[in-house]
Amino acid sequence: ITDVICDHDASASKYLLHYIADVFQNPDVRPEVAILLRGQKGVGKELIFQFIEAMMGSQYTFSTDEIDDVVGKYNEGVSKCLVLKVEEIEGATGHENDRKIKNFITEPEHSVGNKHVKKWTEKNRSRVFFMSNGLNPINITSDNRRFCVIKTGCRRQKEYYDGMWGLLK
Repeated sequence: ITDVICDHDASASKYLLHYIADVFQNPDVRPEVAILLRGQKGVGKELIFQFIEAMMGSQYTFSTDEIDDVVGKYNEGVSKCLVLKVEEIEGATGHENDRKIKNFITEPEHSVGNKHVKKWTEKNRSRVFFMSNGLNPINITSDNRRFCVIKTGCRRQKEYYDGMWGLLK
């Protein structure tokens, strides 16, 4: 985490580790902050989520590359989700859904929709991870309080990632 995901930034690494630990220690208490991992393609941003999912179980996680699956009309995947990963968020999509994204991060409850069932409201327990290769994927203002932006390090050799994926098996 420190070397690759947090690019040798000790304070970012400490924050990220506490953020991840908190979901296990206090699953009902959301931090009202989302993590944005921003960096080069192929660095291993996905590995963080895979390790969390392996420890927690896939029934408590949801992964998508469509922001509408989170803040759209039919977003059943976020129901009872403790850890949410939104991959490849890009500027236009992130900026267009700015208000909805910020509300999802901080609101204590959220509406959940399914095509065949009436919408319902439930407690929002989600910790949100956004992954992006872009420079400005989400509108983050100077008075930001909802995002912890972590710039990832450089891509490693294939053997490094093979070893990490091997740990997940």
